[in-house]
Amino acid sequence: MKLKRVLQIVSFGLLFYLLADSFLHFDFVASKNEAFTSMQKTEIDATQNIDTVKQKAKDYLDTIRRVHRKHSDKAVINFWSLVGLIITQAFLFINKQPKNATENNGR
Repeated sequence: MKLKRVLQIVSFGLLFYLLADSFLHFDFVASKNEAFTSMQKTEIDATQNIDTVKQKAKDYLDTIRRVHRKHSDKAVINFWSLVGLIITQAFLFINKQPKNATENNGR
């Protein structure tokens, strides 16, 4: 019985972790991000030196690579959290015994 309680606590912990992680990816200030992007586009359009534009493009590509790597790492953590949650829930489901069954057997 104590193992089931520990597994339930672990299960809820994983659920709350996944919920909090998903919440952190919400884009609450989309208009601010759009304004910043427009400002950067205007800055690039105003640049006359092709070498400066090339450097900004390389920096942008490096940023994209870092963001994708970060999201990939989070996706791996979320995947294994979900696998652990599924295994925990399966174990709890398989070992679930109704109380009426023990009363009917005279125990």
